[in-house]
Amino acid sequence: MSSMSSRTMLLVLLAVGITSLSAIGNSPETSQALDRADALRQKGKWVQALSAYRQALTMPLNGCDQARIQLGTASVKWHAGNMSECKPHLTEAAFSCNTCPPYLRTPMALELSEIMARCGMTADALQILQREHDLHPLANKSNDVDVALLELHFVEGNWSEVWTTSPGIAGTRAAGLQLQAGVMLGKPLSQLPLDAYFSKLDQGKRTEIISELTHLHTMLAGLGRTQEAWQLAQRMGEIHDPNTEPEAWTIDQLRIATSAERAMRPLEALLSYHEAARIAGQLNDNSLRARIAREQARFEHARGASDEALRHLALADSLTLAMLHGFHQNRDAQTFQEHPIFHSDPFEVAADEIMKSSSSPGAWPFACALILLGLLAASLRANELKKALRKERIRAYRMQRMIHAEAEAAKEQVMAMSDVGIDEGGAVENILTRPDRLDFDDIIASLEMDHGTAVEWEFNGTQEGQNAPEGLLSLLSVTLKRLLDSDAMAEPFSGRIRNDWHGIHVEIEGPETPSTRELQRMFAGGTHSSQWNPVLVQIEKLAGKFTVEKRGPGELALNFMLPHAAEPR
Repeated sequence: MSSMSSRTMLLVLLAVGITSLSAIGNSPETSQALDRADALRQKGKWVQALSAYRQALTMPLNGCDQARIQLGTASVKWHAGNMSECKPHLTEAAFSCNTCPPYLRTPMALELSEIMARCGMTADALQILQREHDLHPLANKSNDVDVALLELHFVEGNWSEVWTTSPGIAGTRAAGLQLQAGVMLGKPLSQLPLDAYFSKLDQGKRTEIISELTHLHTMLAGLGRTQEAWQLAQRMGEIHDPNTEPEAWTIDQLRIATSAERAMRPLEALLSYHEAARIAGQLNDNSLRARIAREQARFEHARGASDEALRHLALADSLTLAMLHGFHQNRDAQTFQEHPIFHSDPFEVAADEIMKSSSSPGAWPFACALILLGLLAASLRANELKKALRKERIRAYRMQRMIHAEAEAAKEQVMAMSDVGIDEGGAVENILTRPDRLDFDDIIASLEMDHGTAVEWEFNGTQEGQNAPEGLLSLLSVTLKRLLDSDAMAEPFSGRIRNDWHGIHVEIEGPETPSTRELQRMFAGGTHSSQWNPVLVQIEKLAGKFTVEKRGPGELALNFMLPHAAEPR
C-alpha cells in the first residue's frame, strides 16, 4: 500500500509541475485560436476547424497546445472517415495530453479514449483513462471517467474487473455493465442483482434501464440460455402498463412470445402473440400489426400449422398494401410552380444541341457494323485462300522438282545450265530463286515443302516490294538444314519474315541445340565451324548481317538483316 500511495503522490506532483510549466509557456493568442478551433469543431464545421488548427501550428505552442491540436485534427479525420490518418494524431495527442491542466485534461482524455476505442485502439484508450484516473480528474467528471473505464474493461473482456469494480460506481450504466459481466462470467440469473436494478426504475432514467435490460436479454438469448431469457422477458413485461403505454407493452409481449418460443414453451408464446395482436388492433397501428403477424406466421409454420401460418401471412400482406395505399393517398398533390426563365448561355445551347444530335445517331452505326462484318469476313476468306494457295504452290514445286530431276539426265540441258553458271546440284534451287518467280509466300511454301512444318512461319509486309531477293531461299534453306540436323526437339522453332523500307528482317527463334551451341562458340571466337560456313558465305553474298541472340532459359534467336536489291535501270 505504501508503494502504491507513493506512486500516486509522484504522479500528482508531476502533473502539478507539468501544469505549471504549461501555464507559463502558453500565450493568450494561442489559447484564443485553439478555443475558436474547438468551437468550430463542436458546431460541425470540420473544414474551418481543420484550417484553424493548421493555422494555430504557426504560433508558439507548449505540450498542452500540441495535444489539443492533435486531438482536434484526429476528431476531424475521424468524422471524415480517414481512420488511417487519424491514428497517428491520436498517438501524438496521448503522448502530451497529461501536460494540460485538469479542466482541459479530463474532457480531452474522455474524448481521446472514445475516438481510440472507435478506431480499435482499446488498449491505448484503457491506458489513457487509467492514467487520468491516477491523476485525479475533475470532480464533476470523475464518475464519467470511471464509467468509461468500465466500458473499456468490458470491451477488452475483463469481466471479473467489471464485476468487482462496478458496485462502487454510481449510475445505471455501471449497474447494467455489472449484470452483463455477470452473464458473461456464467453466473445464473438468480445470482445477479436484478431486484436492485429494477428498483431504480422509480428513480428516473427508465429509457437507459430498459436499454441495458434489452442488452442483457440479447446476451442471454445469444448464449443459448433461453429459459433465463424468457424469465427476464417476463419481468421486463411488467415495466409498462397496457392502459397508459400500450405500444411499449405490445413490444414487451412480442419479446415474451419470441423468448417463449426459443424456450420450447409454445402455449405461452401463443398467448403472448394473441395479446400483442389484440392490443395492436386496438391501437390501429398497421405497421405493428404486420410485424406481429409475420412473427406469428413464422411461429405457426415452425410448429406445423401451415393453414394458420398462411392466414397470418395474408394478413401481414394486406396490412402492408393498406399502408402503401394510404401513403400514396396522403401525398400532397403536385402542382406547377412558376419560375423565371433566364436567357440561355450560348455554350449551353451548343452543348444541348450536340447532346440532342448524339441522342439519335441514325442508321450509320448499323452501316459501320455491317461494313466491319464484311471486312472481317473478307479477311477470314483471304486467310483461307492464302493457305489454299500455299498448298497449291507446294504441289507445283514438287511437280517442278520431278520434271527437273528427269531432265538432269539429258546432257544438253546440263550443258545449257552450265553455260549460264548453274551447276547440277543447285539447278532447281537457282531456277526457283529467281526474283521474277518467287515472292515471300513462295519461299515459305518451299521451305515447308523441303523441311516440313518444324518451323512455324509468319510474314509481315506491305504490298510493295513483294519479290524476294535472289539467294534468300538458299540462305534460309541451308540455315534450316543446320538447325534441324539434330534429333527431335521438345518444342518447334518459330520464324518471322518482315519486309519494310529498312530491308528484310528474318528471325528464327527456338530451343538450344548442339548446332546452335557450336554457332555460339564460333561467334565467341573459340573454334572454327565448317558446318555454319555456308551460311556465313551466303549472308556475305547478300551483303547482309547475321547475329545470334541469347534469350530466356534454353531459347536462342538467329537474326538476318538483308538489304533490298537494287532495281535494274
